[in-house]
Amino acid sequence: MQSGIRQKLNEFIHTHYRQRLIRGAMTAGALGLVVFGSGFLLEHYLWLGSVDRAVLFWAMWLLFLPLVAFGVMKPLLHMHVALIHHVHCITKVESVETGWEVIH
Repeated sequence: MQSGIRQKLNEFIHTHYRQRLIRGAMTAGALGLVVFGSGFLLEHYLWLGSVDRAVLFWAMWLLFLPLVAFGVMKPLLHMHVALIHHVHCITKVESVETGWEVIH
């Protein structure tokens, strides 16, 4: 159904985004530990009040969420888009090869 080059290209795309996802998850996890660890150390040594602790808590989350968004969610979305594009291209190729229009 697929040509050899198209299959190899799809395997490469899938492997590439899977590696980016793993690398992004590891980076987000490591930097998340640094952010939260430093925040907890700041709170421990500075004896912050309740308002300052709340500000520090939300600041840590505001630093951590973009790490997760760009390190994990972005590769997941790219993998999803690549999969949708792959399915769309395959149905187009099949309809051209068989002469029948594929309707989904």
